[in-house]
Amino acid sequence: MVGRVRHQRSSLGNARRQWFAMLAAILVTVGVTATSSLAVARGGLPPPCSQSHCYSSLHARGSLSGAEVQFTNQALVMPSEELQVGGHITNEIWLVTQLSTSVEAWVETGLADQCNKLASANQTCATLGGVAEYQLFWADNYGPPGCIAGCFYFHSKGSQAANGTNHVYEIWDPSNGANNNYNVYYDYNLIGTSTIQRVPSGVKVRSGMELYAPNGIGPSQYTGNFNNYTEGYQNGVGWIYFNSSDSYGSVSVGCSNHPQGYCLNGIGYQPSEWSDSKPG
Repeated sequence: MVGRVRHQRSSLGNARRQWFAMLAAILVTVGVTATSSLAVARGGLPPPCSQSHCYSSLHARGSLSGAEVQFTNQALVMPSEELQVGGHITNEIWLVTQLSTSVEAWVETGLADQCNKLASANQTCATLGGVAEYQLFWADNYGPPGCIAGCFYFHSKGSQAANGTNHVYEIWDPSNGANNNYNVYYDYNLIGTSTIQRVPSGVKVRSGMELYAPNGIGPSQYTGNFNNYTEGYQNGVGWIYFNSSDSYGSVSVGCSNHPQGYCLNGIGYQPSEWSDSKPG
């Protein structure tokens, strides 16, 4: 693996966490709409919650060529029969590079419970020779909204353990606008490069949880509690925290009003910090 120089988190970030932890948490909820399909693009504009697909994530908008999140390895659990047919539950970070009616493009990385090979219609994890596991991954996409086949590329980077250890996930174009290649790092070590993006800086960072449950969201999927500490990178500025004065700081949660009562939880303590979980 190729390493890079680790940037230091500021002491101001620690002070923010202590101060904002004393504030009342803000929980934003959104209702349920008709069922969506697996073809809904991962990492683009989050769709409304359906009976099978939801997000809970921090959103930070701005001209950003990098994104980082830190969190500890917590449980991500789905039934094996759902994992066999494309089900997944993740905690991760997305750097969305383009988002329009004609193009959705992004790079993402984090932890997932899913098959280590991407299944399409009439395929299962087993028939592909894959393994359903708790794993490190990164992925990228470029194409029209909703496009998966030929647009979305998934890269498993090996099994992990839900042992509570802290890790750093980062996406960054270090070229300062010279090219459109985004490196993906795990604990500041290079694990991949996205070469399909078309622009040298993104429009939005998201960090948090995604759940796709083919048989419907319910108590059979569950997670531990993930505390996500998020930064963005601006060319000419460097790594920054999103704070209350930033115009692009906001949080949202996809499905706390799910009628079964088993959907994703999300709490924002400040725009750079997002806590999420899935009760079972």
